[in-house]
Amino acid sequence: VTNFCFFFFFFLFQGKRYPSAPKEKENEVLLREYRACCALLDEWKLDDASGAKLDERSRALGGEPQWIRNNCEVISKPSLLKAHDWMLLIQQGGDYILADLYPDDPHKMESLYALIAVCNRILTEISPLDSENREQMDQIKLQTIEALSLCEASFPKTELCIMMHILMHVPDCIYRWNSVRNFWCFFGERY
Repeated sequence: VTNFCFFFFFFLFQGKRYPSAPKEKENEVLLREYRACCALLDEWKLDDASGAKLDERSRALGGEPQWIRNNCEVISKPSLLKAHDWMLLIQQGGDYILADLYPDDPHKMESLYALIAVCNRILTEISPLDSENREQMDQIKLQTIEALSLCEASFPKTELCIMMHILMHVPDCIYRWNSVRNFWCFFGERY
């Protein structure tokens, strides 16, 4: 989940997620689709002021002992953040950091918040061995599907890779093995 936030959200915000261009001798349809894809990616790219606002908000959260460390900058210095930093930033400060990021597009904000909410729920949910909480796990799975559907409606198609789909399987793993800490939860690292 933490790598997901780093490699998808913040690279998308910085405009670092462009696909390779097709070769000139390729089909004109491919070139047209490539240009349309790049235009959609440009809609998600943040301007310098918005990037600075994200850095300022992430820095403001840092410094408390046993919480987020000092000088976290999600846009200008993302490679200095460790997985634990990303997890804390998203779990504890995701709503604050991402607030009014796209004020003119409520659909983008709704999809981001839904995805953050489902990631946070997945990280904290448990399923003890002696409980029959299949209905609860099905509710988490439904919330995951709804969040991914919102993302599919608003994210560029290039961002809807296998890692997005893999989130659907995490509730089943929680049901089988109790918590994300109890199983290999790095499915997406293979992709």
